Order: sequence, then C-alpha cells, then structure tokens
Amino acid sequence: MEMKNFISESIKLSIFMFFLLFLSGRFGLLLHEFAGHTLSWQLLGGKITDFYLFLFGGGWVHYGWTPKTDNLSDLSFVFVHLSGIAIELVVGVILAFPAVFFRTTRIVKAWLSVASSILLVHGLYYLVICFYYGSGDGRIIFDTIHGNVRHAFLIFTSFLTIGVAFFVSFTFSPEVKSWVPDRHSKNGFFLIIISTTIAILFHGMLTVSEQILVKDSAYNEIKTSVNDRLKGNELSEFLDKYAKEHGKEADQELVKVIADELEKKYRQFPIRALLGFLILVALGAGFIVSGNRKYCESSKITCKDNWILGSVSALMGAIIVALNSLWG
Repeated sequence: MEMKNFISESIKLSIFMFFLLFLSGRFGLLLHEFAGHTLSWQLLGGKITDFYLFLFGGGWVHYGWTPKTDNLSDLSFVFVHLSGIAIELVVGVILAFPAVFFRTTRIVKAWLSVASSILLVHGLYYLVICFYYGSGDGRIIFDTIHGNVRHAFLIFTSFLTIGVAFFVSFTFSPEVKSWVPDRHSKNGFFLIIISTTIAILFHGMLTVSEQILVKDSAYNEIKTSVNDRLKGNELSEFLDKYAKEHGKEADQELVKVIADELEKKYRQFPIRALLGFLILVALGAGFIVSGNRKYCESSKITCKDNWILGSVSALMGAIIVALNSLWG
C-alpha cells in the first residue's frame, strides 16, 4: 500500500471508528442512566427529579424520594445502584449474538460488535473502579462488604474484566480486520492499530475537555472517592480546630503542609491506570491470537459509510442535548 493510500485509509478508518465509539458510548449511557437507574428506581416507587448526560463522558440521575421509598431494604438500594452496570452487561451479551451470527449490513454489524464490546468491558471496568475507590455506583458495595471478601471481589472482577476484554477482542477482531483492504499484511495490521489509537485518543480528549468546560458539581461529587472525602473532612476538622484554638485562620503554608501529609496518608494505588493498561494488553492479545479466522468478506470503509455513521451520531448528539435542555 502506497503512503498516500495508507494515509487516506487511516483517516477514513479513524473517522469510522470514532463514530462507532461515540454511538456505542452514548447508547450505553442512555441504557445505564434510564433503562438502569431510572427504571429500577421508578419500579420501587421513586421518581427522578433531575439528570444530566455528557456528550462524550458519563452522566447522572437524581433520585426523588416518595412515601414508597422511605423504608426500602438495603438490597433494594444495591439493586438500584447496580442496575446501570447490570443493564450494560446484559445488553452487551445480547448484542454479541446478532453481531456474530446474523447476516446484516457492514455498518450494523460493525456497530453491534463495537457496542457489545464497549458495554461489556466498560460495565466491568466501571464496577471495579467504583468499587475500589468507593465512588459512583460501586459505593454501596464498598460500604457493604469488607475485609477479605472485599479483596476477593476486587481480584475476581479485575480478572473477569481482563478476560472479557480478551474474549471480545478475539471474537470481533475478524470483523475489524475486514474493514481494511489488505488485512493479512503488516500494512493492514498497522492501519488498524493507528486508526484505533487515533479514534480513542480523540474521543478521550473530547471527554476530558467537556468535563473541564462543563464543571458539573453533581458529577464531580459522584466521582469523589471515599479517601478523598476522608481527606477533605480531616482537613476541615483541622482548620476548624486551629481557628478555635488560635483565634485566627491557619496560614496558607501550614495548610499546604497538612494537605500534603493527608495526600500521602490517603493516597491509593492507581488501579485505574493499571487496569486500563491490562485491558489494552488483553485487547491486543485477542486481536493477535484471533489470526485470520473468517468472519465476513473483506470490504474497506468508504466515505458513504462515514456519512451514514456521522449523520446518526449527529442525531444522537442532538437527542442528548435536547434531553438536557428540555429537562432543564
């Protein structure tokens, strides 16, 4: 493949993969927040008083209490908090079957494959991270189980996440390989790796940028770990005690020293980065081990494919913006 053609194919494939990531992520977000948290809370008699959906990141719903939800059991709260992750995993498994066994158009098959992969891997990854840090949907499990059981659960779910990442990569890699004209060559391999990396990095950059620009306090509160809460509480207690004893506020230099000490005290192992790295390794291993198994006929991505996916992505983005605007 000539360099000019390689660059052209890389651009088209990167755009194709970016739209697949966006659509799959937004589909998963809607499932997580509405088919998961909202529906489960309403089934128990509650109501949703507010919500917000990011265009590229996560989201949240605010539970409104009613007389029916005043005396719910602990198991009911576990059901509500884990319903978002559960629906991701269930739908991810369901989508895997038509992705593998049904005959359909390339775009539909591509979306089914990517959506299934993202729902399964993200659902488990999110469970591990939230449980480890005691934040988000995993906070309730963090507060429920302790000691060796907590450690066993963390280890099991971490290995399960890595295993599922390998499995989906092994299963769907032949579909991805069919998107390049010379999938059996080194050029085809590098084309897929480069395009995937570009799509992921660009989507990640937009996700981080949106969260910085929006500055959603409710979302930041949900994502705050137990250790960060303890650290903040201990610093506040120190400042209050210092003010009472000395009749004045602590100077900034002392505050910085105490804050640094608390940072060291409550610092946690960066499992988010390690698990993310191991997931990437598992995805790469599945891609390599899958070899050249036949999944579908090779057919390179066209500009028409990107126009179709781009149009559907724009519609999905408009729906999310409309939901946020209409509710607000």
